[in-house]
Amino acid sequence: MDPVRGVDLAFWYILGISVLLLVGITVVMIYFVIRYRRSKHPDPVDIRDNLNLEVVWTVLPTLIALTMFWVGWKSLRWRLTWPVRCIPGCSCIPTTRKPKVSW
Repeated sequence: MDPVRGVDLAFWYILGISVLLLVGITVVMIYFVIRYRRSKHPDPVDIRDNLNLEVVWTVLPTLIALTMFWVGWKSLRWRLTWPVRCIPGCSCIPTTRKPKVSW
């Protein structure tokens, strides 16, 4: 895969997930604000110990973060290897010299 295409793919993947989460959370929040407003439910109810919900909101964000990491890692993996013609110590790697005095 072309390195530029891989980085673009990672960017669009992360942006797409972020926009999807933004829209989804906003829609659900507006729905709950309208459904459970104070005029219809004056006495709030305390809900406790929903194990399924706790597992889902722990596992799902973890999986999303891991897939974002994987796509980013896959797109930047090419930077970890030297080209075949460039061996460390070879003249194809640019070197710089620091001046002794910089004033």
